[in-house]
Amino acid sequence: MSNIRKTYEQKLSEMNDIETQLAELMKDERVKKYLELNDQRLKLNSELLQLYTDMKKEEFSKCKHIWIPISKNIDYYEGRSDIDYGCVKCGLDQRVLGTYNPRFLSTNDKIIYDYFLEHYATSGIRSHTLCNFDLARAMYAKIVENHPDIDDVTALKYFEVALDDIRNIRVNEDRKESRVKRLMLKPGFKNWGGHKN
Repeated sequence: MSNIRKTYEQKLSEMNDIETQLAELMKDERVKKYLELNDQRLKLNSELLQLYTDMKKEEFSKCKHIWIPISKNIDYYEGRSDIDYGCVKCGLDQRVLGTYNPRFLSTNDKIIYDYFLEHYATSGIRSHTLCNFDLARAMYAKIVENHPDIDDVTALKYFEVALDDIRNIRVNEDRKESRVKRLMLKPGFKNWGGHKN
């Protein structure tokens, strides 16, 4: 017990020394200014996050979704399968709903998760061709870039034809690497088939 008390008293003394040093530093105007600016920065950061969240949720709610199946989960025990969809236009991704602890989601995924809890987002048109979400979004972006006035139904048809070409026309590794760069996918992307996500 005496060792614990001795350690406690030592740590208490260290804490008192730090408090004394902090009190001295607080007399310096530059330190006061630093702390004020840091408080303002934290407040602004919180406000920016809230505005960004509101902006993304508004974008999701106004989107005329184009849903692509991005993962298929088969439960052999219960004999059912679930398909998760993602919107290639706004980035809504149903896979976030399968997370066990939403606290560990990235900021964007947490916004999507909360949006799905608040809204039943199923409106729009759907493809039935399973595709990697990054690939689907990159292809859609290229279609819109090349055809800015394209309607959603036509864009979906273009997407499905282009995806079919990618999967069925054999090309060498150099062409695949070129395709990855052209679509601005992550280097080393190889999931052209869409069967594993």
